[in-house]
Amino acid sequence: EFVQLIDPKRSYNIEIGLSRFRMTHEAIRDAITHMDESQLDSDRITKLCTFMPTPEEIETVCSYDGDETLLGNTERLFRTVSPIPEILKRLRLWLFKLSFSHTMQEVRDRWHPSLRHCMF
Repeated sequence: EFVQLIDPKRSYNIEIGLSRFRMTHEAIRDAITHMDESQLDSDRITKLCTFMPTPEEIETVCSYDGDETLLGNTERLFRTVSPIPEILKRLRLWLFKLSFSHTMQEVRDRWHPSLRHCMF
């Protein structure tokens, strides 16, 4: 039996989503920390945004002082990513970075045809 500190419904949804990643918690943490686009594309980052812990959830899992091996999958993920400051902001900025070139091209094409070949 695992120790469950996070809302069971939220935890269940996160576990289903995580199963599709086929990455360890440490690999997810490292990919986020290094903004490794070979590991996480924009679709995966978008999904991760829904998985990330709230400050309250981080406090809850980090204050657990029992046996870590007894924690549920979601709780272990939250503990693994908790050292990353402002993780949700980081992921959202990463998404912005990934879409910036495409967005700028659309703006240039839409607003001024003579700007199509300009570089910003």
